[in-house]
Amino acid sequence: MTRVNGSSLQLRETRVTDVSSANFSYTITSSPSATAPLIYTTGGVLEHSPPPPALHSSVHQDRVFVIPADEFDKVYYSNKYIAGEIPSFSNLLFIQLANSALRYRDKLTGCSSLGDKLIIFRENSIYWTAGDGANLLGVNSSFTEPEVLSQDIGCTNPKSIILTPVGVMFQSEKGIYLIDAGLSLNYVGAAVEQYNSEGVIDSCMITKRNIVLMLTSSRILCFDYLLQRWSVDSVSGLSSLAIWNNKIVALKTSGAVSIESTLYIDNFGEMTPPSVQMKLVTGWMKLTGIQDYGSIS
Repeated sequence: MTRVNGSSLQLRETRVTDVSSANFSYTITSSPSATAPLIYTTGGVLEHSPPPPALHSSVHQDRVFVIPADEFDKVYYSNKYIAGEIPSFSNLLFIQLANSALRYRDKLTGCSSLGDKLIIFRENSIYWTAGDGANLLGVNSSFTEPEVLSQDIGCTNPKSIILTPVGVMFQSEKGIYLIDAGLSLNYVGAAVEQYNSEGVIDSCMITKRNIVLMLTSSRILCFDYLLQRWSVDSVSGLSSLAIWNNKIVALKTSGAVSIESTLYIDNFGEMTPPSVQMKLVTGWMKLTGIQDYGSIS
């Protein structure tokens, strides 16, 4: 709560911490305490406003960036993070994309940090900008005009967007792509393109194992970004993935939670032990004659 004392200064007299009841009482004293902190808008600081309804959000340069659900040309961002406080927004803090007649057919879908750049996704195109946002007074923004990175590839699924040590991965209508630090667009999903029709419902990363996991309704697509190799696990009944203590945690549609384990138990009593199947692909093998030549060094 704030009150105005004898001068024009507004002071924060108290803070309501218990909101468990719809009703509370407040006793007004003769004057606010002289040691009460000034209200945050003192000195021309922008008044806070709630962020817009969000399709997607991302953290970049200690700010939260929000893709609004009801606008086509703006990306809103918060003030710089202050320890102990929640991110604060203003309806005057946003990045304006070029007004285009196609914007209604090419909706904003997501965004991601990539070094000093912010990547902005539409369904069928990608933009980037660099710089920093406005200060607490709402001035001195250094964001550059958003530039086109791609005009025929975008992100159709914001849940697939994930920042990795080698760049930003995402799912498009044409498959899974990666934007590297040099803003090059690389098609990394060729080995799993037969699953392009399956929308990614969640994604996460285990940095200690150099892998990115993308969950669909029927499988987990696992990408080793160090070796540039894919593996696929068939699963069903999962709705979300997370990483906890460097282990994969899966939330089932039933509400149950499963945690990854490296243990394998042979003795299941009267229960039938699960089978472990492996698939190995080799080169052509000759049944007669010499298989191949090689040198020993």
